[in-house]
Amino acid sequence: MLSAEDLLAGPRGRRFVLEFALACDCATTSPDTFSELNHAVLDAAWGLSGRTIWSITGPQPYSPTYQRADVVRLLPATRLLPAEGELLTTALCGTVGAAMYWQPPDETDQLIAGAELREALRPVAEHLAASAAVQDGDRPLRRDDQWLVRWYDDEADPIAAPPSLAEWRLDILWENERAERDHQLDPEANWSGAWWSMPPSGLPNTTSRLPGGRPAGLILVEDELAWRQASAQQVVPDEAARIYEIHGPDDWMHLCTQFPLEVTGRVGADWRKVTGQLRRWVIPDWSRVADHFDGVHLSIGGYLRSATRVIDVGDSASMIAGWSPDTTWWLHNAVTLVGQPEHWHRQSDGSVVRD
Repeated sequence: MLSAEDLLAGPRGRRFVLEFALACDCATTSPDTFSELNHAVLDAAWGLSGRTIWSITGPQPYSPTYQRADVVRLLPATRLLPAEGELLTTALCGTVGAAMYWQPPDETDQLIAGAELREALRPVAEHLAASAAVQDGDRPLRRDDQWLVRWYDDEADPIAAPPSLAEWRLDILWENERAERDHQLDPEANWSGAWWSMPPSGLPNTTSRLPGGRPAGLILVEDELAWRQASAQQVVPDEAARIYEIHGPDDWMHLCTQFPLEVTGRVGADWRKVTGQLRRWVIPDWSRVADHFDGVHLSIGGYLRSATRVIDVGDSASMIAGWSPDTTWWLHNAVTLVGQPEHWHRQSDGSVVRD
């Protein structure tokens, strides 16, 4: 069961709680006035950024009107609406869209990381944890509701021509060796590499539908590339398909312990920026995981508990990065396409609608 403490423990969970409060504040604020909480969060976060503004006298340090204490003051006054439907989708989009693994956390994530803000967010987290819709996001794989999203910009066919996991492993080892040789793991190096830790992107991955009918893979995408058009087609997993469920950091740690693959050279420069830690980093060796499982599912609850957090793996560490919520990566071709594809497109305002 997803608890308030679970939601407040990691960066993505905390951001989800804040984004829900912001969505509620916007929904309950008169169109003739501005959302003070939204303005205060933006202003106080900018105050942490060291930004400069330009005036007739030249660049000046940005001086915020609102401070952290104002956000703490305003949060309890927010009228919380039922945690369901589009409000939850909006909050999830906000936290997924703010996930970054190639630079330090954004100013808003930094703002809410302190103890004072965590406690101010606790009533909102408790409200969310009491919601049946939020708890529903912690369910195992919905085998009867899986959708494969294909963006028209991507020419690869994950069903007909999935990548070789054995070749992927060799590529990872080569990339890691090259990075260690070229960059010598310099903690001050201004260098970015391949920061993700999910299986190779050419494999099929599926999600279930969100409230409102959109497959999660259309809108809950970390580091999305502003694709314009997509198709979504239902798939049916094989009855015998073996699924590994990730509902929290311990589930990820177990995969990394059983099937470790060192990637310190490959991800170390990026993950140091994200976490501030200089560690030996590992990820699951998906070529070996595939000997035991056909698919690996990260529930929405697992994402909120675990993504962007440092997960200790003995003397090493790991991180779930680039893996969007409710996504199942299929390590074997253990699904069958059924029915006709739905066609979707992104509108100018960023929303995704069915053709």
